[in-house]
Amino acid sequence: MISTPQVFYKVHLKIALNLFWLLALTLPYSDIFAQYTVSVDAPAYSADFNVRIDENILYADIDVEIGESLLYKDFTVGFTDSKSRADVIISNSNYNSDINIHMSTSLYADLVVDVSENQLYEDIGIEIRTSGYVDYLIYNEDNFLTKEKLVASLLPIINSYLDYKFEKIPFWSAENGLSEPGEELSPVIYC
Repeated sequence: MISTPQVFYKVHLKIALNLFWLLALTLPYSDIFAQYTVSVDAPAYSADFNVRIDENILYADIDVEIGESLLYKDFTVGFTDSKSRADVIISNSNYNSDINIHMSTSLYADLVVDVSENQLYEDIGIEIRTSGYVDYLIYNEDNFLTKEKLVASLLPIINSYLDYKFEKIPFWSAENGLSEPGEELSPVIYC
């Protein structure tokens, strides 16, 4: 016959082991709060900002080089089929998105981006990888993804690499996710 303290010990050991395995399996994905969802097909009247992205724009606000094998890259991206593991979710829905971007052809867009696979003096270099380790994982709900839509969805990350040069683009950091520029987290305890 098992005594009450032994039962108590076994139950608590079982709970502790289950918690340990739960933490061990979820810790690699614990930075999920930095994840954001973006819609790049938003109508102009409901978009957070309008962006014009094309090749060979003479006076662009940002020059982006994107491709599979870059000489100089600022960060790497890859694709995942798991929505929960993604850093960026490209959504079909304007209602469930954190950021709504209107892809415009207008000369008066809020932001103009020149995107190409062969830039001479790019502001940002993005390497696309099909395997291995990457800096950011992307989940795409759409059937077809162009490099223009990909760059549009990465604009908050690109802006963070440019030291938040563009005010229209939502503020993003890997630690805080999407926020306003003044919402930096500060330490609670000072040593």
